[in-house]
Amino acid sequence: MDIRPKSKVIKSQLGSFGFDGRQLKAIEDELMSMPLRYRAKALIGPMKTALGITKRQAAANARASARTGNLAKAIQVVEGKDKRYTYVVLRVNPRTSYYLPAPAWMDRGQPQLQRPIKYAHLVAGGTKPGLRTNRELQDGRRKHFTVRNEESGKVHRLSQWLTPKKPGIQHPGTPANNFIEDAWTMTQDQAEAKFRDIAIDRILKFKNRQGFK
Repeated sequence: MDIRPKSKVIKSQLGSFGFDGRQLKAIEDELMSMPLRYRAKALIGPMKTALGITKRQAAANARASARTGNLAKAIQVVEGKDKRYTYVVLRVNPRTSYYLPAPAWMDRGQPQLQRPIKYAHLVAGGTKPGLRTNRELQDGRRKHFTVRNEESGKVHRLSQWLTPKKPGIQHPGTPANNFIEDAWTMTQDQAEAKFRDIAIDRILKFKNRQGFK
């Protein structure tokens, strides 16, 4: 497994798992005994199982920064999109959303729709300290956002309209928590060992299910 620097996803490839020559030959023989279109499918299952170790660690890392736990629940293992390779990746599911109960400080008591994909990059990269002000939209309206007081635990909404006396709130910033890449650093050896342990057995089971001898 390795990390693709530009897209920051975890990529699993057979040659980087530390197999010895005998193991690689055994896997190659089993894969070559199946039609081409089945070979990648036979590998994806054990790859997902192995990367599940990293997924659990990434979820634990995410919970350290995101207090609702929704970001951790949105992390998933999926097959990579580049069909030239056989690999799996960890990502934050872009379709995952949660409704949070309306807090008492809100002007209107309506549940909040939260999508972890929209703030995952802020958790991973952190935020800079500085003055937080309302952002003016193209139609002249301003979009408010909320800040949480660490001492009192209360959540405050910035005024919908700025005033000279209340230009915003000074925010201390948040430290970066690169929860996925840090998880890979922490679990790479375990994930690769898991894949080595289960690869042949899972490929043979896949062959049996597909009716190949």
